Amino acid sequence: MSNSEESLAALSQIRDAAQQRAFISAATGALNETLVESISEKIRDLLPRDPDLAETLAETSLYVASLVDTPVALAYANRSRAQVLYTMRKSSEAEPFFHKAIELFELAGLTGEVGVPRSRTLPHANECGRRVFVR
Repeated sequence: MSNSEESLAALSQIRDAAQQRAFISAATGALNETLVESISEKIRDLLPRDPDLAETLAETSLYVASLVDTPVALAYANRSRAQVLYTMRKSSEAEPFFHKAIELFELAGLTGEVGVPRSRTLPHANECGRRVFVR
């Protein structure tokens, strides 16, 4: 993979998580936090209009983050998975991913990624009684 934009464009054309993982495994070039962050941004752009592709990309993001294995990459991937689940009205499944992302962002010193609930993003976020994401 020559850069994150090209990789993201290619991944966005593949609608199956297993095929996306195969693409990543076969690609040349280093995986990095930038790719995970780019996937995260794409997922936010896709929600709520294409939840199926967003869900596939979230699974791939977790896979890439596990290979990169840094708190930042893992935080973005966990937050993306949580956002997809939340959009699909699976709040209880999303909550552990949000909490893991919070821990990882704080560990990485990216406290700007953690904040109070935004009603337009997470209208019922106050129910979990913890911080959620501003971005």
